[in-house]
Amino acid sequence: MARVMSSLRWNGRQAGLAGLLALALLLGSLAAGPSAHADGPAAVFQGFVVAETGGVLPSRIRAFSEHGIVCGSGDVVKLGASSAGIYSVTVVSGTTKAGCPMPGEGVRIAMVYGLVDDDVFVGPVQVFTPGTTTNAHLVRSASDVGGAILLP
Repeated sequence: MARVMSSLRWNGRQAGLAGLLALALLLGSLAAGPSAHADGPAAVFQGFVVAETGGVLPSRIRAFSEHGIVCGSGDVVKLGASSAGIYSVTVVSGTTKAGCPMPGEGVRIAMVYGLVDDDVFVGPVQVFTPGTTTNAHLVRSASDVGGAILLP
């Protein structure tokens, strides 16, 4: 059963349906742009990132195979003065880069907070399905060890 989200709240502010629609259109345009292009079979993971109140957004999102290989990365684009942003990551397959996932294998998503730091893995392992776009919305709070992925 699908859940319908009519608003989003961060930093004590609420974005209504119009704001969510604008975010969806922006994410759709990200999937079609150069950051979502890869040679060979690939999958795109995209969504919004919400930091804890007063928290810091990650600078990048990385996608790892179950073998620990980085198979894609993308920048987080901050949305105005809020503590939210959007990202899009194209994940390549094992036929493009050795050690990356084959269809049906897992992808782990991590938030990166600096140029050189430990990645903070979030949520459950995602399934790699070439040719698809998955909305994976990332939320991190101070009490989370690894955050969460909210799927629509």
